[in-house]
Amino acid sequence: MLQYIDRISKGHLQLPIQGVLGMQTSNLLVRLMIEASDGRPLPVAKQMSFKAGARMPDELLYGENAFIIEKGVAATLLRSPRTGRTSEVSMCGFEGLFPLGLVLDMHPPRGYVVLPQLGDLEANVVDVTAFREWVAGQSKLERMLLDYLYFQLVEKNTTIACMDQQGVEERICRWLLMCHDRTFGDFIRITHEEIAQMISSYRPTVTNTVHQLEETGAIKLYRGQIEMLNRHKLIEICDGTYGPAEQFYRQHLAPFGK
Repeated sequence: MLQYIDRISKGHLQLPIQGVLGMQTSNLLVRLMIEASDGRPLPVAKQMSFKAGARMPDELLYGENAFIIEKGVAATLLRSPRTGRTSEVSMCGFEGLFPLGLVLDMHPPRGYVVLPQLGDLEANVVDVTAFREWVAGQSKLERMLLDYLYFQLVEKNTTIACMDQQGVEERICRWLLMCHDRTFGDFIRITHEEIAQMISSYRPTVTNTVHQLEETGAIKLYRGQIEMLNRHKLIEICDGTYGPAEQFYRQHLAPFGK
């Protein structure tokens, strides 16, 4: 099990398993939960795909669905009603599921925008009530969800610190590292305009900054994508705002990141 997960975290995708969920999944968190469960089945999940860059419908996000991500990233953004600018407040890939509020039987506030990134988003969608009933009474699964919640909190705390204390270069480096962790391989499918949207900056500023990063040998730029060459250099530039959340996930859940 852990050997499989370790291979996924290094970007070598292998065949998914079919577990008590009645579905195939490569999702790290749900695979762990399947392994630790008492064998009670969940209803068969519905496989859904969402086009990259297209806002996910509110009726799905605020309905009764839990999204178990298999490929791609769901980016959650907040938009300023005054300026119209957006900032990414969280991202979720094959390490987790969303919306976490519904999974925990809470009703999340409206107003968030969720966009698929890094190509189309592929997810197994399950009824969130059935998911909660599956978890209920299984202490190991409840603990895994609490650990995942804390991972999300640590990640959000470092996002706040990064956005408040650091410049565009540091924000880009951290964001690229987080995307790389959730990508199979070393190429990130993204445009400069999309990066600017995620880190609350402007496209010309992002373009100048990524060209400077390319000159250091940390990345290689192509049309519509970025190749990751030197993670250690990017982590050094981040100056502490990348790593704490990822380390917690590795220690308490499963190998994650590259």
